[in-house]
Amino acid sequence: MAALLSRSGADGKPYGNPGLPVNETLTCGVGACSISYVLSYGQVENRMVGTENNVDLMRRKARELITQRHPHPLFDETYVWGGPEKGWLDKEAARAAGL
Repeated sequence: MAALLSRSGADGKPYGNPGLPVNETLTCGVGACSISYVLSYGQVENRMVGTENNVDLMRRKARELITQRHPHPLFDETYVWGGPEKGWLDKEAARAAGL
């Protein structure tokens, strides 16, 4: 697993330890929502996919997912990057995809 999107706790740290470096924090853009997620990925994700950098694509799709998840449940899933074709997958979808 080379990229994860995890909900942050009140202390700003992700729930669970993804084992990857925390590269950036993304906040929910809906109103005054203060919920944030951490985007963690390894260097292998820093590559081009067509005309777009994969990290930029992950970031854009993560922001879309965060907005869709509003209002956020207390303990949200950790999402796995399924690649440009599949996007961010929850645990069940990632398992079904063999990730």
